[in-house]
Amino acid sequence: MRPPHKPHPQFAISTGLPLHFGTSSRLTGKVAIVTGGNGGLGKGIALALAGAGAHIVIAARNPAKTALAVQEVQALGIRALGVQVDVSQEA
Repeated sequence: MRPPHKPHPQFAISTGLPLHFGTSSRLTGKVAIVTGGNGGLGKGIALALAGAGAHIVIAARNPAKTALAVQEVQALGIRALGVQVDVSQEA
């Protein structure tokens, strides 16, 4: 029988637990661009990167969901920008 799954603390956002990145962060002052960052795994990654100190650009198709994800990142005290894109379409 498998033991119950325990989420990694960096991805504990969905459970409401605090993020644990230590006292110094290698991503402070850096910018992370996360495609699909407005939901699911992409949003978890965006929030984890924000928790590590990176400023976040969320690039996704749905502007309403993107705006909500940007607000969640900003609630962490991190600068965030949402950009409507569809990476499945070539320019």
